[in-house]
Amino acid sequence: MLPFNRKYVACFALFASTWGAMYGQDALPFEVLVPPGGINEFGASAGLPVQEGDLMLSTVQGPTNMFASLINEDAEMIWVEQTPFRGFYMKPWGPGEFVWFDYSLRKWTVVDHELNVLDTLTGTFESDDDYHDVHRFDDGSYLVVLYEEIFEDLTSIGGLPNAKILNPRLMHLGPDEAILREWSGLDHLPIDAENDNLLFPTVDYLHWNSVQLDAHGGLLLSFRNRSQIIRLRPEDWSIHWKLGGFDSDFEISDPGWEGFRVQHDAHDLGDGHILMFDNGSFNNDGFLSRALELHLDTVNFTAENVWQFAHPDNVYASAQGSAIRLDNGNTLIAWGTADTFQHGTRVSEVTPEGEIAFEIRFASGNTLYRARKYPSGVLSGCDDPNAVNASLSTWLLGEVPCLFNVDEDSDGWTDLAGDCNDADATIFPGAFDVPLDGIDQDCDGVDVVPGCMDETATNFAPIANVDDGSCTYP
Repeated sequence: MLPFNRKYVACFALFASTWGAMYGQDALPFEVLVPPGGINEFGASAGLPVQEGDLMLSTVQGPTNMFASLINEDAEMIWVEQTPFRGFYMKPWGPGEFVWFDYSLRKWTVVDHELNVLDTLTGTFESDDDYHDVHRFDDGSYLVVLYEEIFEDLTSIGGLPNAKILNPRLMHLGPDEAILREWSGLDHLPIDAENDNLLFPTVDYLHWNSVQLDAHGGLLLSFRNRSQIIRLRPEDWSIHWKLGGFDSDFEISDPGWEGFRVQHDAHDLGDGHILMFDNGSFNNDGFLSRALELHLDTVNFTAENVWQFAHPDNVYASAQGSAIRLDNGNTLIAWGTADTFQHGTRVSEVTPEGEIAFEIRFASGNTLYRARKYPSGVLSGCDDPNAVNASLSTWLLGEVPCLFNVDEDSDGWTDLAGDCNDADATIFPGAFDVPLDGIDQDCDGVDVVPGCMDETATNFAPIANVDDGSCTYP
């Protein structure tokens, strides 16, 4: 086999970068570092599985440079909107609704598909909403966290005389904002003088950043500043266990890392497995982040590292970030504030074996709190009810071509039968594909690139997809 040829990968990356920026419509440029399917050692497609669906992203480059976008599994940006002071994390809410955080109001707001405001959550409460997470139930009630500002004299435990404590107040509210249940961080996780930082005027000793339901109806809460995840029992929201931090109930087996630090996006995978984005600040190996899966034994209270992915480029995110398991077994990772002067953050989809099946990177200065992927047809689709592929989703933001099973160009093929351009009679399945003209005449998804496809040949061309018989050998 030939050695790994970085020139081929660089050429492919340059092409992918230009292609990604084009689909970014110049509003939110991005580059495709690893095209869908991954890259093998020769720079050709590795054929790795990629989860079908659309990425929903909310990137932040500054208060006015906030963008909501959809990117499909082919690395095409199919929808993007600039959303000054709004976003950070956007997701579907009720039918035909989306929810995101409005920084000007310091509240979660509900918007329609044209981003018109329909409602403001917790409008009857004076405290600010926390911007990290919100969860809606089928009955219209929802989980949200408000940050109470409580002023106390902490001099007796080494703090300041008029310290402002940020207390996370988890609330289950009805559609009418009636309080159905609530939980206070200070009540259940009091300040610890030896382990919490009390030296600043604002004491954000917990810094809650995610809430997720587990398989048994309990709640998993993540507290960044304690490097701790706790589980609340479903019946009364009492603390069942604490994972990580100075008072962990678990002994964690994590060779070379010694546990997670300042984590984000902790959620339950079932069967005792927890997945999170471990920011890894102050790790024994230096500054390095990872996606981390732990298996919890809640009888013997041990936690074992059973899977992780740390990026081969040694990517580090001091804040933000997410990791979620996809239906095909891959893990989708957003690398938070991983940013340099040259490049912004990135999104990776990796296989269970740790291979990168797909990866994009944004321009310098862009950060990304979370990445989520939704099944095809949920966020993008055909909205024409007369089309054979009409979508019934109420959350359509991106458009896909509508199919009508009509032969518009009289070439004997309909769009439903596979005609990828029913306005041009020279384009249909099986047509002659002109090499290197940038047009897919035969509708097989690629333009013909002739060349030598034998990896043992001296003139092997990894980007070729049709062997032209030109191979030469030593």
